[in-house]
Amino acid sequence: MIIIPAILPKTREELVEKLQLLFDAGFSGRVQIDMCDGKYVESKTWPFDNDPTHTPTSIELMMLIKNDTEIQQLLSHFEIDMDLMVMDSPESMMVWNTFNPKRKIIHIDSLTDTETLQVLLSQDTEHFNSDNLIFAFSLDTDIEKFSYWYNNFNMRNIQVMGIEYIGKQGEEFSERTLDLIGNLQIRYADLNIIVDGGVSISSIKRLSEYGISGAVAGSAVFKGGAIIENIANLKTVL
Repeated sequence: MIIIPAILPKTREELVEKLQLLFDAGFSGRVQIDMCDGKYVESKTWPFDNDPTHTPTSIELMMLIKNDTEIQQLLSHFEIDMDLMVMDSPESMMVWNTFNPKRKIIHIDSLTDTETLQVLLSQDTEHFNSDNLIFAFSLDTDIEKFSYWYNNFNMRNIQVMGIEYIGKQGEEFSERTLDLIGNLQIRYADLNIIVDGGVSISSIKRLSEYGISGAVAGSAVFKGGAIIENIANLKTVL
């Protein structure tokens, strides 16, 4: 099981600071960046809150990120997963591609227009395929929503949210996570599952019994700034 540091950037400065902390610590692996638009979840992250008086268009967001040379330089050191806790995420993919992500995480409950994603998966297979797209499940998500993507597009990558209220860090691990993982594994074969949220030494030990491939952790990784030590401590129970 791998440990994936997560960044929920309230501001541009926080994103830069935490990417720099990872780089300075010698970490060079997979990093998840959470994007929250204040619509799909209550939280709002940068760049959505860059200007409280203005709701940016997709083009404005794209240019803001693309032209930020400091962020682009820092991103280049890592393998980026974009966790899109936003409404209509497929329609705004050109924005998130400016982060040059290795993987994109779409919350299946946020899909109000599945047709756009179907077109992308059929016509832009370089950027949208079963290797680089992950479907995220909240604890109350109907697992049957995944059947179409599983059967028609060979989707196997799943992110299970380990907390009751997503879009936040420092939340307690929910026991319902284990039930959801078990139900998904019974319903669908050959899933590659990661868990995001509530990751701690106690929860990661229990998660390891379900054969998941990764755990996404924010607070547990950045606590005290001792990133490498914190990751090593999480791995001691595996």
